[in-house]
Amino acid sequence: ISTVHSDAANGNNKMTFNVSNAASGAVSVMILTGAGSVGIGETAPGSMLSVSGGGSFGSSYDTTAAPLNGLIIEGNVGIATTTPSHKLVVVGGICVDDDNSDLDSCGSQAQVNGGITADGPITGNAFDLAEIYASDGTLEPGDVVRARVVTLLKSGKLPAVEKTDEGYDSGAIGVISTDPGFIMGWKQSDTDVPVALEGRVPVKVTDENGVVASGDALTSSEKFPGYAMRATKSGKIIGRAIDDVDTVSPENYILASDGVTKLGKTEVFLKVGWEAIGDENNAVVIETKKHTGSIKLANVDTGTSVVVATTSAALLIQQSTQMVSSSTGEIIDNTVADLLQIQSDSTTRMLLGQRGNLELNGEVTCEDLPRGCLKLLTVANNGDEYFSVTATGTVAIAYDLKVGGDIELKGHIHAGGDIAGQMVIAAGETSTSTKFAVSYKNTPIITLTPNSRVGSEYWVENMAPETVVTASSTQEIVTGFTINMALSTTHPVVFNYIVVGSDDHIVSLQVLEESRQFVETTLTVITSTTPPAEAGATTQAGGEGLGDDQNQETENLTTTEEVLIEEPIVEEAIEEPVGEAVVEEAVSVEEVEEGI
Repeated sequence: ISTVHSDAANGNNKMTFNVSNAASGAVSVMILTGAGSVGIGETAPGSMLSVSGGGSFGSSYDTTAAPLNGLIIEGNVGIATTTPSHKLVVVGGICVDDDNSDLDSCGSQAQVNGGITADGPITGNAFDLAEIYASDGTLEPGDVVRARVVTLLKSGKLPAVEKTDEGYDSGAIGVISTDPGFIMGWKQSDTDVPVALEGRVPVKVTDENGVVASGDALTSSEKFPGYAMRATKSGKIIGRAIDDVDTVSPENYILASDGVTKLGKTEVFLKVGWEAIGDENNAVVIETKKHTGSIKLANVDTGTSVVVATTSAALLIQQSTQMVSSSTGEIIDNTVADLLQIQSDSTTRMLLGQRGNLELNGEVTCEDLPRGCLKLLTVANNGDEYFSVTATGTVAIAYDLKVGGDIELKGHIHAGGDIAGQMVIAAGETSTSTKFAVSYKNTPIITLTPNSRVGSEYWVENMAPETVVTASSTQEIVTGFTINMALSTTHPVVFNYIVVGSDDHIVSLQVLEESRQFVETTLTVITSTTPPAEAGATTQAGGEGLGDDQNQETENLTTTEEVLIEEPIVEEAIEEPVGEAVVEEAVSVEEVEEGI
């Protein structure tokens, strides 16, 4: 310390620290002013600490020269905080400006705590904008994902994503980012992932819908969760491929488990949304989003278009049933044009009337098509066809048809085996059975008609019901029926049957079974070879009145046959035993069987 100056007149006391050398003599290196300011390399410090030159902080940097008028710091730096947790922590806003000289500078903007305001671009060597979402921990960079909601006990609803698992997935929002350029949000869990929403990003792809080429629109895969495929029809897409996918070099793809599909990766420019594919030549394009839609008129030659209507539906046609004058409010005409009319070569093909009536008019024949008639009308759901009408008027219904009124038919009824058909009892047999293709839930009404002589009683009985147990109910169903005859025949017997299901006036299976219980009695049938005229002239009760020779002759010409007869069981006791019935009139065996 060479000198301590005291300037009492100006009230300016200061302490100067000098160093001396032979060449320049005493040189001031630090000054402590009377106001408490310290100057290092500065003789007139303007702040409490003024340093003319660079500064190094930290034990690792104490021998390292800082940049000219610069600063190097080894530890954390906090601005407006005493506990910085990172290399730089700023409590407040950050302004990155070019010169802070005009209204275009960020310095003219209101400060937002925790915000960064820049007067120029923020540049990074990555190429997508990503947002942090929750996941189940199984997602990988390049996976195509859709949004879902996970309910947590503390956090409530947490935005989350999962792999897409269907083609043209309407819920697809982006791709798991490989190296995001800008990330919105921050991780709350190790399983949280950055989802690229815009920009350029690597995406997993398949060739299931064709090899992906540069410029192809991509959508979610139909077969492989989390992958993308070529989009070949209008629908939800995730973006367009930047590069061709190499499916020739084995090192650039892997073979899927099906042994056919090739899996790889390609750069994709993300642009998630609905895309009209194959509709480039349409004059009118109807675009739909989740809650809104629009009608667009397009000029194919110039590539321009104009939106002429935007509604809460893709297409909204609103028409009053009366034409009212805008000036007077009076009704001009009660006859208003139809709501929608579609024509081809001046011929109306579809007409939607003002009252909701729908008319379809086609001009196709079955000969126009190699595989049957064209369908004029088809009703389907999720790819399953429920109802259709062909060009010839044939109506096909895949499931149930419920009619509340009468049905009038002028043509024929062609029914399957569950409704009508024929069954055969083979020669020497007394029964035959069949099972329904679709079981009846109640006992059906079955009508039989024999196609040939039966010779004995016949009846139908249902098979033992089967019990079906579901989550909501337990019920018995009828699976088939059996046709029975009392006696077998020497020839096949054909029965025609008609089965009708009914929910009303149906007796229980127990009553049906009780009605079919019988007891067996024996009927002795005596037949004679004596001509009827002779027998009629000589027959008396028990053969009385005939001579011995005549009785002997009769015994030689008469045979006895016992036939089992089934009679219903009755609860009252039979008072008289069943006797032997004697046919006194000579008849043939066939006539007896026919009468039994």
